[in-house]
Amino acid sequence: MLLRDRDAGTAHHRYGGSRWDAWVSHLGEAPAPYTQAAITAAIRFYAVTLDEIIADWDPRLQLDNRPLLELLDAVDRQSTP
Repeated sequence: MLLRDRDAGTAHHRYGGSRWDAWVSHLGEAPAPYTQAAITAAIRFYAVTLDEIIADWDPRLQLDNRPLLELLDAVDRQSTP
């Protein structure tokens, strides 16, 4: 909406204000993926955050991230000396 306001030359939505605005800062809390462990941690973070967003959008929707999380666990086990 902010971009549309800018394009239209208006300022109706100066600060956002939707319930989705908080997700931007929350997504910024993910670990920086500079190492293999941080990459798998970031993937886990985003998977959990996606679950939270979907639950907020429609509580009847559910994802099953177990296969992804099991794969990440296997990757972490392989990289541990």
